[in-house]
Amino acid sequence: MELELVAKFTGEDADQHRLPAYEGAQSLQGIARGLVLISHYVATGTIRKRYPYSPDIRVFMTPPRRGSMETLYELVSVPGLLTLGGALVLSVTGNLLTDFVKRVFSRTVGEDASSEDDADQAIEDARPGDVDALVDAVEPAIRMAHTSINAGAGNIVLISGHNNVVNFTPRTKRYVEDSIRSDHLERLDVSVGSFNANSKYGRVFVHDLGKTVPFVIANEANPRTMAVISYGLDLYVTKLGKIRRYKDNISSDISITFRRVVAVDGRTKMFIIYDAIKIEEA
Repeated sequence: MELELVAKFTGEDADQHRLPAYEGAQSLQGIARGLVLISHYVATGTIRKRYPYSPDIRVFMTPPRRGSMETLYELVSVPGLLTLGGALVLSVTGNLLTDFVKRVFSRTVGEDASSEDDADQAIEDARPGDVDALVDAVEPAIRMAHTSINAGAGNIVLISGHNNVVNFTPRTKRYVEDSIRSDHLERLDVSVGSFNANSKYGRVFVHDLGKTVPFVIANEANPRTMAVISYGLDLYVTKLGKIRRYKDNISSDISITFRRVVAVDGRTKMFIIYDAIKIEEA
C-alpha cells in the first residue's frame, strides 16, 4: 500500500516559490514526524515518541519541485499489514491512513474531524483513549510544523488526492502554541465516553458544552480516581451496548474535580483530572 500526501505552502515568501531555510525545514520536519508517529501507531498499536519506529510503514519525502512550494510525502506499508499490531483485522489502506491522519492532526489543532469511515472509527472503538494520547504525543511535531506560518508562509495545507486533510493557519498556530492551565479546581458531572488505563487518557461528555472533551489523569490524583472513571465507562458501555458515538441524552455518571486547559481563544482543550467520585456518593 502506498499513500501520497502533499504539503502545499502558500502566502508570503511561499508565493515566490521559496521559504526561509530554517523555518521551512522545521515545518517539513514537523509534518514528517507527525506522520511517522501516526504510522507507527497504526502498524503496532503502540505510541512511541522516539526512534526507532516500525519498519512496516515507512514515510518518505521528495524535495519541492522547481517553480512550486510543495513537498510530497509517501507512506508505504508492507502488503497485508494488519492495523494496531493485529488487534484489528483490517488491511491498512490509503483511505484508512488518510482518515486517521486527518482525525489526529485535526484534533491537535482544535478541529473536529470525526470520520464516518468504519475502519477509522474502529481504531478509536478498539483502543478508547489512545487517540487522545496520540494527539498529545503528536502535538510537539505539529507545533514544529507551524514554524513557517507567519514566517515565510501564510498557510500550509496537507492534501491527499483532491481532498484537503488539514490546514495549518495563523489561527491554528495560536491554538497549538498557547495553552493556559487554570490555577483553580472545578467540579463537573460527566459521563465517560472512553478511557485507557495504561495511558490515563480518555474523553468525557460535558453537557454544558454539548461535546466530549479529552482528559488525562494527573499523576498526583486521588488513588480512587482511576477506579471511579473505569466505573463510569462501564456504565456508559452498558447503556449504549458498545462504545460508539456520544449522545446528548446520556446521563452523567460521575463527578470529576479537574483543572481546565484552554486555548488563547477560550476553547477548552483538555481536563486534567485530580479526583472522581460516583454521583450517588457526591
